[in-house]
Amino acid sequence: MRLRREGEMKLLVEYIVDTDSAFCTVERDSFRRLMGEANPRLARPGVIPSRHKLARLIMRQAAQCKELAKAELAADKGVGAISYTTDIWSAENDIGFMGVSAHYIDAQWTLKQATLDFRPLPAGHTARMVANILEEVIEDWGLAGRCMALTTDNASVNGAAFNLLKAGDQGDGKTRATPLFGRAAHVRCLAHVNNLAVQEAMGGVPEVEAPLKKLRNLASRIGFSVTKTAAFEKEQRHQFPGKQPLKLKQDNPVRWGSTHAMLRRAIELKGPIRAFVAREASDQQPAHRRPPCARPHSGTQRAACRQHTHLPSKRHSLPHAGYSSQCFLRLALP
Repeated sequence: MRLRREGEMKLLVEYIVDTDSAFCTVERDSFRRLMGEANPRLARPGVIPSRHKLARLIMRQAAQCKELAKAELAADKGVGAISYTTDIWSAENDIGFMGVSAHYIDAQWTLKQATLDFRPLPAGHTARMVANILEEVIEDWGLAGRCMALTTDNASVNGAAFNLLKAGDQGDGKTRATPLFGRAAHVRCLAHVNNLAVQEAMGGVPEVEAPLKKLRNLASRIGFSVTKTAAFEKEQRHQFPGKQPLKLKQDNPVRWGSTHAMLRRAIELKGPIRAFVAREASDQQPAHRRPPCARPHSGTQRAACRQHTHLPSKRHSLPHAGYSSQCFLRLALP
């Protein structure tokens, strides 16, 4: 007996796709025991599909969804000109991807969008490569001749790719009789433009750039050290009892809003940051330059506890080599 019910198959595919799970999930013993507990019939061998069968099911349903989307985008359904957006980015494993989406108004005057394709992109992509992918996607969906605009970020490769599409240049001396983007406009992403302007403005003001640099350095120092992360979280628990410790955020110049988010988090954790920085600086000062301990001690305790009396010793007779490097930890926070 196999899992043949259409509803069960559809729900299984929906679960794997929605949770972004690996195809081999269906072959794991724990998953099969769970399914068997929910329905004893599913515990029988061969009922739940293998990962290869699951992959074919997912691709089949994806193809069905694509055909439905194509039918909705057809000109005879009242959809006229279509605008496109495309973006290129790298995943955490440094593999590049290119996404293409369509934006249109249907016969009921409802603004809609659809993801047309999502492709891996080799490193060192060129304008010709980007233009070819856009052309392939648009022709595959049967949308040639209905291009209204193309929205991209300000990367030079995107502008060059658009110029190739607008001129109908297919490479190797070939030219399209009717360019895909012959009458289309190239629209620059406004959010990206604003982010570039803000980053440029912040970089030109020392009173702004200096504190940001210190905060980035501090976030990196804490984030890349298990010991410092634990110390920073301990300081948060001390100042904010009952609250879950938070991490400092690191901004990214090409991700708009990330610098604002980094600053908001730093202001939120202003108290723990100050305490952590002070402790870091104090720990790396030579003993004879540390401030006197505020803890009261009896004569016997003072004699037995040199770390609280901070008496100079021959071991600390010379300045600490790393002491001057701690100045960058001084944050200009209000």
